[in-house]
Amino acid sequence: FDALINYAAAVGYGTDDGLFVWRPVPGAWTRVPTVVAGLEAHPRINDVVALSEKSWLLATARGLLRSVDGGVTWRRTTTGLPGAVNALAVSPKDPRVVLAATTLGFQRSADGGETWTVSGGRLEGADPHRLLFLPTSDRVVFAATSRGLFRSTDAGAGWTRHAGGVPFTDITGVGVPGAERVPS
Repeated sequence: FDALINYAAAVGYGTDDGLFVWRPVPGAWTRVPTVVAGLEAHPRINDVVALSEKSWLLATARGLLRSVDGGVTWRRTTTGLPGAVNALAVSPKDPRVVLAATTLGFQRSADGGETWTVSGGRLEGADPHRLLFLPTSDRVVFAATSRGLFRSTDAGAGWTRHAGGVPFTDITGVGVPGAERVPS
């Protein structure tokens, strides 16, 4: 299996059936196997982050998968990261800094997803769907959740519900012009 070749030309997305990547040659979407220890990982991919051409992170119900060879091989990242991972966000200032929304709260990695430490607690019974750093700040993060939109001004340590006309409903995506994420 070829690597995910050119980060600038390859696009990856997660589905209920796994990871798919579009490449310029052959100009089509291909399902990428996410095999860990000889077994296919849980097929549903909650979120996908490309830290570089070779370094990819996948959020799944069974934890975080990490590839450092462009998707050829995958392994679970477990050091400091508990259980299911719902969403990921990468700092706009440093691609090694990643924030993860897990079932037990928020975790932070300073080494591209290799190790994790607790960043913040859970959000008032809300399940995060998407995370997004502001493109101009590595401290301001938004979380689209099952209970509305939340904002952190301290890189995910503390969170407040972002009011001002935003309904307290199931927010499924968040996007900001200039952000490196493609809003869902």
